[in-house]
Amino acid sequence: MTSFVLLATISLLINAAGAADAAKQNTIAYNAARQVVENVRNYRGAPLAPGEYTDVRAFGAVPQLDATATSGMKDARATMSIRMYRNPVKLVTVEVRWRSGERGGVQRSRTLSTLISPNGVAM
Repeated sequence: MTSFVLLATISLLINAAGAADAAKQNTIAYNAARQVVENVRNYRGAPLAPGEYTDVRAFGAVPQLDATATSGMKDARATMSIRMYRNPVKLVTVEVRWRSGERGGVQRSRTLSTLISPNGVAM
């Protein structure tokens, strides 16, 4: 009976550590996407051409992507698309992708979308 309780406790601790890592990675990915949106929002009045952007750092620094190397997020990258929603409002979608885990890892992603007007974020 004691060995069963010990095994159950160890299993619980291992699962909790994995869940904590996943939560930390999700938070970093969300904050990176939020930073990209903030960078785009700061382009008030500047024309935002609709299209796909693979280099989100062209709009500004994204330090959260640099932090991914120390958090177990492999090959982290962010992409962004800008599409016309209703003139002059545009739909901005940012996707952060990374791999987590050992031996190649599991592909994960987080997506954040917002509407942007010529005056910043549309309310």
